[in-house]
Amino acid sequence: MKNRQRPFPITAETPDGVTKTLFLADWSRVLNVPYNTLHERMKQGLSDDEILNTRDRRKAKAITVTVDGRELTLSEWSKIAGVPRQTIVTRLRRGKTGRAAIYGA
Repeated sequence: MKNRQRPFPITAETPDGVTKTLFLADWSRVLNVPYNTLHERMKQGLSDDEILNTRDRRKAKAITVTVDGRELTLSEWSKIAGVPRQTIVTRLRRGKTGRAAIYGA
């Protein structure tokens, strides 16, 4: 349905796996997505699933490194190790992997 002009409920699964029927304002709070973002998606004529899609596109494209079985993004490792993200990127480009890329040596 395109260009919906009034509030309408959407039935979908919440992040905790419960199926609910909620209005956009309620989904905004449940998903922690700005109402205007959901409303703009609706105005573009997207499907209900596309309106509520909260997949973090940035993280989906992010480079990850696994150390001791933990797979995290470079930004997450940077915070944990106290090393600038760019330093980790440089180490990876120089062929280091895993622990060496994150902690050096």
